[in-house]
Amino acid sequence: CGDQRDLIGVGGGQRRRGIRARITRASSRLRLLGRSPAGLTLAELTQSSRLPRSTTHRVWQVLKGEGLVSKVPYAGGPYQVGPAAA
Repeated sequence: CGDQRDLIGVGGGQRRRGIRARITRASSRLRLLGRSPAGLTLAELTQSSRLPRSTTHRVWQVLKGEGLVSKVPYAGGPYQVGPAAA
């Protein structure tokens, strides 16, 4: 319930800035991926985000679960823009 309130702008200003920052970062990552027609590997995404590999993997798994990105189904395969983001 708290997350829904954050998304619609109810609650403290700091919460809204936090959710806005997360959305901005996710949008930036999706734009980066969109500029790479062949996709980007987890190693490339980790390097560009400057986040730990495990955190990067979790972020991209969430985006994949939402259909915003897809992953070539072999080990080390690149992530690409998914059908929900196209």
